[in-house]
Amino acid sequence: MRGPTTTANTQALGTGGPAALSALAQDPAGSAAQGVLRLREYGPAVEVTLTPTQRDLLLASPARLQLEPVRGSTSRWNVSATNLVGVLRAADLVVEIRPKLPVANLLYLLGFACRLPPLDLPEAPTSDSIDLQEALAWLYTQALSSALGRGLPKGYVAVDEDELSVRGRIRFTDQVNQRPGLWLPIAVRRDEFTEDMPVNRLLKAALRRLLHLPFRNPKTPLLLRHWLRVFASVADLPPTRRGQYEAPPLNRLEGHLAPALDLALLILRGGSLSPEVGRESAPGLLLDLADLFERFVRESLRHEFGLSCANFPAAGAGRLHLDRARRIALRPDLLWIDGPNLRLVADVKYKRSADGKGHRSDLYQALAYAVRAGLDRAYLIHATPHEPVHHELDHDAEFARQIVTVGLDLSVPLPELRGSMTRLANVMKEAVQPL
Repeated sequence: MRGPTTTANTQALGTGGPAALSALAQDPAGSAAQGVLRLREYGPAVEVTLTPTQRDLLLASPARLQLEPVRGSTSRWNVSATNLVGVLRAADLVVEIRPKLPVANLLYLLGFACRLPPLDLPEAPTSDSIDLQEALAWLYTQALSSALGRGLPKGYVAVDEDELSVRGRIRFTDQVNQRPGLWLPIAVRRDEFTEDMPVNRLLKAALRRLLHLPFRNPKTPLLLRHWLRVFASVADLPPTRRGQYEAPPLNRLEGHLAPALDLALLILRGGSLSPEVGRESAPGLLLDLADLFERFVRESLRHEFGLSCANFPAAGAGRLHLDRARRIALRPDLLWIDGPNLRLVADVKYKRSADGKGHRSDLYQALAYAVRAGLDRAYLIHATPHEPVHHELDHDAEFARQIVTVGLDLSVPLPELRGSMTRLANVMKEAVQPL
C-alpha cells in the first residue's frame, strides 16, 4: 500500500505546501477571547476569568503556567507562560502558547532536531502569521510523505494464538498452565509478515494525537484523516503510561523511517503532558523549547563537524564523572569523542542571560565539564543573541583556562540562522585541541 506522497494529493486537500501555511493568519498572542486564552512564550501576563476546574487544570499542567490572583477577585487571574509552547485544553477553555520566534523558524528547528530531509519551509516574518498546530500537522505529514514513499514498511511480528493445528512453535508453558490435561486448542507462536508493526503503530498514534488538537483551518483534519486511512491495516497503539513512549529498534531497511519516528515520538510525548483533575483532563500538545534548542544545536554541529552519533553523542554518553569513584555522572550536552580522547565539550542553555555572560550556575557547570574532560576551554551556548564572551580564568591549572559563552538569535531569517550555525562550528573547530 503506497502512501499519498504526490504534490497533487496534498494540494488537493489545501494544506500541502508553504502557500497554505502562509494563509493561516491568526489573532495576536497575549489576549483572551471567548473560550480561548492566547499567551506568548515569556510574554506579559493576561488577565482572564477562570472557573475552579479551569484553574486547577492549569495549575496542574506541566505547561509551567504562572497564575497569580487578581487582587479583590476570586475568579480573575493573571496568567503567563514560560518556555513550553503549544495548545492546551482546560475544560471548555483552549490555551494557546505561541513562541517568540517565528513559527517557520520553529519548524526549521524541529526539522533539524528530528533529522528530517530539507523542506521548503515558508519564510514567516512574525510568529503570528502561522498557527503552531497547523504548522506542526503540516510538518508531520511532510515527514510521512518522505518516509512512506515506498508504502508502509512490513516486518515479522511474533503472534500468539490458539489453533487447532500446529502453525509455528508450541508455547508449552502456556499450554500446560492454561489447559492442563487438554490437547486442544494448541497455544502456538508464529512470525507474521505484516504492516501491523510497532513503528507503524507509533506513526499512526501521532496522527490520532494531532487530530485531538483544535484547528481553525477545516482542511487540516481532512489531511490528517487522509493519512490515517493509509494506516488502516495497522492496529491502534495500546494505552501507554503518560510519556512512556519508546522508539523500537530499526533495521537497515527501516532506517529511512527514523526522522518521521523522531517527530512522532516528540508529538506523542508532548501530547502526554495532560493533567487530570478529578474527572476532567486537559488534552493538548506542548513543545519544550529548551529540549528542542539543545537537540537543534547538537544536530546542527554534528552535521557541520561531519561526525557520527557515536563521536558526537547526546548527554555525554556517561564518559565524565565528577568524583574518582565515578558515582556522580556529568552529562554535558555536547561532547566530541575521538577514540579514548575528548576533543570538545559544551553545554546548551535555552534560558535567557541578559548580559550575555551566562548564569553563574551554568558557568560553574561548564567549568566542571572542562576540568573533568581535560580540556583548556568549554563552551556555553544559549539563545540570547550577543557577541561571544571569553571568560579567562585566573588560575594556573593545566585545564579549564577559559569559558566561552556564545549566543544565538533564533528569530532571524532562516538563511542568517543557518549562517550563524556555520560560523559557530568554524569557531569551535579552530579551538579544538590537537591530539
